[in-house]
This record gives sequence, C-alpha cells and structure tokens, in this order.
Amino acid sequence: MNKKTKSVILGVSFIVLSVISIFELIKYNCVSTSIGEFCGQEAMGGAIIMIPLFFVFGVYLILRK
Repeated sequence: MNKKTKSVILGVSFIVLSVISIFELIKYNCVSTSIGEFCGQEAMGGAIIMIPLFFVFGVYLILRK
C-alpha cells in the first residue's frame, strides 16, 4: 500500500469518526471518549472544538499529495 492510499484511508476514518460523534451528540447529548463519557455542557464544549478539527484533518489527509 502506498503513502497516498494510507493517507486517504486515514482521512476517511477521521471524517467517519467526526460524523459518528455528531450523531451521538444529537441522539444522546453525550460523547464517549477513551477516558470516559461526557454529557451536557462539557460534551458540547469539547465537541465544538474536536469534531471540526477531526473533519478538517480528515479532508487534509485525503487531499494532500
């Protein structure tokens, strides 16, 4: 597998992760992370920063040469 294929797969997985997080946030108002579940205000605060970051990073990985 070459470098481009790896970065596209990684980018797609980051975008999928951000989409899943958005749906989880809408449905449960909670986000489960590796260190536990966050609900309410702290989930919203973290998600507002992390989800766009993951999405942009995923797009970057796909588009980079």
